[in-house]
Amino acid sequence: HSEMEGDSLDFKSESFILNLDMSGNLNTVTVEEIPEGSYDKVSFRIHKPDSGAVVDDADFVEGTSGSDRYSVVAKGVFNGERFVFKSRKTTKQRVDLDPPLVIDATTSAVNVTLTVDIERWYIDEDGYELNPLDPNDESEIDDAIRRSFRGFEDNDFDGSAGGG
Repeated sequence: HSEMEGDSLDFKSESFILNLDMSGNLNTVTVEEIPEGSYDKVSFRIHKPDSGAVVDDADFVEGTSGSDRYSVVAKGVFNGERFVFKSRKTTKQRVDLDPPLVIDATTSAVNVTLTVDIERWYIDEDGYELNPLDPNDESEIDDAIRRSFRGFEDNDFDGSAGGG
C-alpha cells in the first residue's frame, strides 16, 4: 500500500496456492515487479480461490459453488486417525513498514515474511486441544488457523522478526 492514501500505486499480486514446507524451511514467494514509489504497509489475504481462478490443487475446489472452495487445506493424523481439515475462512495480515519502503530504479530486492504457527492450529485460545475430526471444533480451528499467521518486515532475509 502506498504511503499516499488512495494512491494509484497501491497494487496486488495474482492469487496463488502455496503448499507449506512442513520441514521448517522457508517458502519463497516472489512478486516480480513493484511500481516505483513509497510504501508504508504490505497486506496478505489468505482466502478461498475465486470462481474464475484456475486451481491446480483439487483439494481447494470440490464443486462449482463458492461454498465448495477452501482457503486452507490441512492433512494429518489425530489420535491415530487420518484427517483432512478444510477451512473456508479468510484471514488478513498487515505489516506496517517503518520507515516506509522506497522502491526506485536501484532497488533490487525487498523481503516481507509471513510466519505460520501450524502447531497452534488444533489448540484453542485457552490451550485446550481441538479435534479436526469433530465438526463441533471446526469454528474454533478456523479461528486458531487465522491467529497463526503473522507478517513482518524481514530485511535480513532470515525469516525472523527483528531483522534490519
